[in-house]
Amino acid sequence: MVKVAHAEEVLEIPDSVKLKLEGKQVIVEGKRGKITKDLGHARVVNINRKDKQLVFSVEFPRKRERALLRALIAHVENMIIGVTKGFTYKMKLVYAHFPFTVEVKGDQIIVANFLGERGMRVAKKVGDVKVQVTKDDLILSGNNKDDVSQTCSNLHLLLKIRKKDPRIFQDGLYMFEKLIGDEVVWKIT
Repeated sequence: MVKVAHAEEVLEIPDSVKLKLEGKQVIVEGKRGKITKDLGHARVVNINRKDKQLVFSVEFPRKRERALLRALIAHVENMIIGVTKGFTYKMKLVYAHFPFTVEVKGDQIIVANFLGERGMRVAKKVGDVKVQVTKDDLILSGNNKDDVSQTCSNLHLLLKIRKKDPRIFQDGLYMFEKLIGDEVVWKIT
């Protein structure tokens, strides 16, 4: 068995993006805004900048360290995509008997009349996510993929039905489309 003493991955930085590296804090700035992410939790990975490249390296990597290396690169790639194109998730309001309503007040998303309940269910927006409510759709958009997807997940889990047959009670909020910029990446047909 041959042990590799050094693993290195290089990420090219596009011209339309300004990237600053302060220790292990990565700051990406583009035409849509600015995203900051602290990668200090990855102690074994060294991050350096060379001209228009970001170099991630690990000494004597094991399987876990190689996976961490690739995960950090994916995070920075998502930050670059976010400040250049942005992320949009579309959700559908699904109900059978009781039509429920969704409204946004500040950083809270309020769902009323879900399954005929008198009380309201409340979820928080994560980060700088814009929420647009139409008749039967909810459109979540923002620059940070983590914030948009976490807000989407919070809404889906907020309306999870418990102690009832899921084959009959299928009410809830379900994601049906993901977009990067104007390009559809994932869609339920």
